[in-house]
Amino acid sequence: MPHKATTRGKPITRSPSGHRKITMYKTTLALLLLVTSTALSATTVYRWTDAHGNVHFTDEPPPRGVSRETLTLPSSRTGNADSRQPSARVQRIRCRDFQGALVQLQQLDDVSPDDPQWLAAKKRARNAIERWCG
Repeated sequence: MPHKATTRGKPITRSPSGHRKITMYKTTLALLLLVTSTALSATTVYRWTDAHGNVHFTDEPPPRGVSRETLTLPSSRTGNADSRQPSARVQRIRCRDFQGALVQLQQLDDVSPDDPQWLAAKKRARNAIERWCG
C-alpha cells in the first residue's frame, strides 16, 4: 500500500500544475536575487504579481500599470578595502547556499528548459558558486 504524505494528520493535496514546486522555484529565485544583490552592492528589487497571479522578483521595474513593492537592499561594501572581504565562514555559507539553490533549480521537472527566468537563475547560481566556492 503506497504511503500517503500528510501534514499534521491531514493529507497533502497537490495541484496538477505542481504548485508546490513552482512555489519552491519562486522562492529559490528570490533567494538567489537577494543574496547576490546584497553581496555585490545596494540594489533595488521589485516584487510584483502578473495577470496570472505569478509573483516575480526582478531588478528592473515591472511593466507599467502593475502594482509593485520596492525593496532597497543595503550595500555590504562599506568601510575600507579590508573590511569588504567576507570572512571564511561567510564564504563557506554562501558557497553551500548557492550550491543548494543550483541543485533545487536542476531538480525542478515542471519548468520548461527554455524558461528565461529559470535559465537566468541557474546562471546566477553558477556565477555565485564560482565566486564563493573559488
